[in-house]
Amino acid sequence: MKRLAAVLLVTLVSLMMSLTMFACGGGGGSGSGGSNPPPVSAPPNAPVITSAIPGDNSATIGWAAVAGATGYNLYYSNQSPVTKSSLKLTAVVSPYTVRNLTAGQKYYFAVTAYDSAGESNLSNEVAVDVPAPAPPKFQFTGSTGPFLPLLMDGNALYVGLTRSGDAYLAKFDKTTGQKIWETSVLATTYPDSVTGIAVLGNDVIACCLEDDYITPGMGGGKIWCVKLDATSGMKLAAIPEINRGSVVGPVALNGFLYAYISYDGGSRSIAKIDRDGNMVSQVLPYESYMVVKADSTGIYFAGGVSRLAVARYDGDLNRLWYYQHDGGTGPLDADVLGSQALAVTDNSIYIAGWLALFSGSGHGEIVEIGRDSGQLIRADTTPFFYGFLLTVGNRLFGATYLSEMNEIDTSNGNTLWSQSLGGSMADWKADSGLIYITQFGTDRVRVFDPASRQWLN
Repeated sequence: MKRLAAVLLVTLVSLMMSLTMFACGGGGGSGSGGSNPPPVSAPPNAPVITSAIPGDNSATIGWAAVAGATGYNLYYSNQSPVTKSSLKLTAVVSPYTVRNLTAGQKYYFAVTAYDSAGESNLSNEVAVDVPAPAPPKFQFTGSTGPFLPLLMDGNALYVGLTRSGDAYLAKFDKTTGQKIWETSVLATTYPDSVTGIAVLGNDVIACCLEDDYITPGMGGGKIWCVKLDATSGMKLAAIPEINRGSVVGPVALNGFLYAYISYDGGSRSIAKIDRDGNMVSQVLPYESYMVVKADSTGIYFAGGVSRLAVARYDGDLNRLWYYQHDGGTGPLDADVLGSQALAVTDNSIYIAGWLALFSGSGHGEIVEIGRDSGQLIRADTTPFFYGFLLTVGNRLFGATYLSEMNEIDTSNGNTLWSQSLGGSMADWKADSGLIYITQFGTDRVRVFDPASRQWLN
């Protein structure tokens, strides 16, 4: 009996020990007993910012991808150090551009990565200086005069100004649009204006009119021309007073100046002048001319009284040809305003004017003439009175005196498209596919891209 009791006791103790070992995962096996908690996952590593690029009121931040990250946050501030209490942009991707920043301000940036386990520490901090706003291009102090002539020469842009009755000349860098210098050219007791600009080597010639209410080509006032150093803007000499009258031009060709001069007494001349203002030669013109242009082969004068007229001269003032156009109506049927619009290409000359029929109606005329032959190619009517013509490559543009610029179809004179100028035209020039425009009542030279039909400043 005692023996049986001892066996039962040993058996009971063995069973209890087995149950205890099973409950505690004993037995030395590799079983996956369910009582151990899974290991805790950690957030991703902090990213590393690899680039920080300033822009216009913006900064673009780039960083290297972090293994396992499901997204990124970007923190920034105008004070260092950046913390997770700084301004936060969520769910960003690299590279990311932060916009609407203050120009001229320094900003600091940091990035974090995150996944389901949480957000990483902040990355390295970078600083970005957001550029200050660029100064306006081709800006000048407002001009009050009746002329705003333009001249392009290499990388320089010149504009003639009138301020408080005195004449000024300003030079701009064509690439940056920033003013290089501005010089008072003429200051008399009467109103003075720059009416024409030409460049001969490193000399800039500014022709001015004393009594600026006079229209070029119509006589009256005094003509003064001043020579300046193109680099510094320093006045070098005053070219002697030509006379009482008015001057159209000058333009430069092969080291000489050419201009149309109308004297008070009614006489007129086409003049060739050297860089010191000495009259080399002059010839009597056929017409009263309103505009002069030059290319590498000659000088072109356009104008006319009761007709559109244009003439081409060589550098020795030999007249190569002369063409006049009355619209086919005859002088008894219409009053033709002389051309004030002239454009020169390698093959053609374009002039424009207005025919006011005595019957009361009227229309514009655009005339194309062979550059070398002086012969009519075509004449087209238009509802516009173009006071300005300009070519950009093979494209022809016309502008009214008031506020409209059109591209003109050279095959028929029709308008391809129109662009409002928002003000009266003063002058324009073409360079490198762009159109540079001065307008009355503005304080800058405006730049227009005809390819995109967009203003660039």
